[in-house]
Amino acid sequence: MTVDYIPFAAPAPTNPVMSQVDYAALAPNGVAPGLADPTAYNKATRQASMVAAMIATFIANVLTINVNDDGNLALLLTNFEAALASYIGGLVTAPIRIAAGGVTINATAADGTIAVHNTTTNPTVVNLPAAPPQGRIVSVKDDMGNFNTYNCTVKTTDGTTIDTLSGSAPGYVMAVDLGFAKFHFNGTQWDVVG
Repeated sequence: MTVDYIPFAAPAPTNPVMSQVDYAALAPNGVAPGLADPTAYNKATRQASMVAAMIATFIANVLTINVNDDGNLALLLTNFEAALASYIGGLVTAPIRIAAGGVTINATAADGTIAVHNTTTNPTVVNLPAAPPQGRIVSVKDDMGNFNTYNCTVKTTDGTTIDTLSGSAPGYVMAVDLGFAKFHFNGTQWDVVG
């Protein structure tokens, strides 16, 4: 794994870093106009870079992926959310979307749980996100209690599999009224974990 986020002036810088007591007194007002004190700059930069490096290392360790400094904030945020969800093991409550059933529902990056509210006489298809980060979790729930009659099939659109079954056809069929399934992306395929 590669982590491009590196702490600045740490752990033992060649150039001095302002003491915590002096920095705490300076920080609320910032540096006065004129020549900046390099120890204040080193201290402020080290504090920010230590937090960035810690978060990037956490993502790399939990998801076993490279974390590159490529300016892609959306990817960094997605990977951080996936790492948190994976690390905490689902204790973080992800957003619940109540979606009309009887149609094809495409899961989005924001979906944690899709509650299928099927008031039609048609089956439902839920497409899991394509090319998700490792650790991504999506749950699907029968909100109306009619999956036994009007099944819900969970599929993929990117060729990944669900529990080694083809993700595109037939997919994972949910046929239990008020049923619930949790899908976890392990980096290669989606696993049904609950």
